[in-house]
Order: sequence, then structure tokens, then C-alpha cells
Amino acid sequence: AAVRPERIAIGPGRAGENRLEGTVCDLVFLGSTVRTVVESRGVRFVVEQFNEPGMPVAMAGEAVTISFAAEACIPIYGNGVHGS
Repeated sequence: AAVRPERIAIGPGRAGENRLEGTVCDLVFLGSTVRTVVESRGVRFVVEQFNEPGMPVAMAGEAVTISFAAEACIPIYGNGVHGS
């Protein structure tokens, strides 16, 4: 499955959302966007958030929880084609 970076949040999320514990591997400030790479269970997830004033930012090496809704998941089949 795939999840678009902007559909993943850093934090526990809402009740019923998917949650994974991980470690921040990389952090990139891209002007209006902050891109955070989080590794969880050997998989790297890219999280993109708007760079809001006063927004807490997790630093490299920090343990975090990432969350995303089940509806944000896009199934990818063996042939590389996603479902509709």
C-alpha cells in the first residue's frame, strides 16, 4: 500500500487511525513545507506538513508516532498498479 506524504501526520492521530512508532531519519525545511522522513519497522515514511509558525518539529533521532486514516491508503498490487 502507499500513503501520500501529506496524508500522514506526526502525532497519535484520531481514534481508529493507523499508528506506527518510528524514528526521525531526516528533516528538510522547504520554505512553506517541512518534510520529515520517519523509519518504522524497516520502512521509511515521508511526512509533509505546512511550515506553521510555532509548529513543533521532531529532530533526527527522535522517537515519534505517525498516524494516517485507513482511507488514505492506496492499494498497490504485484504488477505495480493501484486499485480504484
